Amino acid sequence: MKRKIIRLSGACALLLASCTNLDPDIYSDMTIDKILDDSEQSSAYLLTPMYGQMRWFNEDRSIWDLTELGTDAWVIPTNSDGGWYDGGIWLRLNNHEWKSTDPHFSTCWSHLWYGITTCCNRVLHQFEEAGLELDEQTLAEIRAVRAFYYYYLLSLFGNVPIMETYDVPKDYMP
Repeated sequence: MKRKIIRLSGACALLLASCTNLDPDIYSDMTIDKILDDSEQSSAYLLTPMYGQMRWFNEDRSIWDLTELGTDAWVIPTNSDGGWYDGGIWLRLNNHEWKSTDPHFSTCWSHLWYGITTCCNRVLHQFEEAGLELDEQTLAEIRAVRAFYYYYLLSLFGNVPIMETYDVPKDYMP
């Protein structure tokens, strides 16, 4: 009998302490309008693509490959049974015998250019289209991230075009 009273009082305590607000927060219908309505608190949502693109920096065929594997710090070995052999791309990269068809160059260009035009410039365009003024700190942050992408483009490819707008005509060549 004593156990039943303890169990019953424990169950009552759990029921009284449980959550009563069962209305769910729905995130599947998050739109740009909802984000911009509360721009001071949610501007971080719009800035995430700029930083999300940087996840690629240490993946395969990335900037890390070009800046580190081209030095004597790292070598991708080729086994005698052919393991890790990819048609000589790693060997050419380490021996500085690059070809314009090696995938590292087009991949690096594409990811860096995407970070500038589609990530950074789009964020500025979205705020401008919404008619929102950015505070100086956020504007400086966006420009600094864009400059970071340009730094790597200039370091790897030399003279590159400067794009400061997102809304350009079709087939536009800078």
